[in-house]
Amino acid sequence: MITVAMATGIAAPPKRVWRAITDPDELGSWNPSVLEIIDAPTGAPKIGHRLRCRYSLRGIPIVLSIRTTGVTPGRELRSTLRLGALQLDLRYSLEPEIGDPPRARLGMRLDTTSNAAVEGEILDRFEVRSLATQFVATSLEGVRKWCEQKEARLDAS
Repeated sequence: MITVAMATGIAAPPKRVWRAITDPDELGSWNPSVLEIIDAPTGAPKIGHRLRCRYSLRGIPIVLSIRTTGVTPGRELRSTLRLGALQLDLRYSLEPEIGDPPRARLGMRLDTTSNAAVEGEILDRFEVRSLATQFVATSLEGVRKWCEQKEARLDAS
């Protein structure tokens, strides 16, 4: 089993960050690997919701399937992701940070198997760990930039 966990502070209110990670319309805005949303649920996330999108994995378009497995509104989102035969368990945790203006701390934990077949090639544990680490780091950075950019626009108006 491979586990990757990271967190980042975001200069935006927790509500804004929650919307970024739960609204399918915002997913492609902060995650450059999302090429197109194929189908997505509407409304607040619920256990069993499924989202499918075209995703670029190492430059290869593949279908990413995301199924919500747990929700504590405004605090925690758990999902199972499938990229080909690779299954990942994802957990976002969101905490307010003290400050003025309001800030948030977004944590992300990804658990997966040590090796997997993806689009006809076998990924060993080092490649899987590298992919998982890159996925978590770029996701957190994307959410942070997206939310802070949106907040700056709101403050300027």
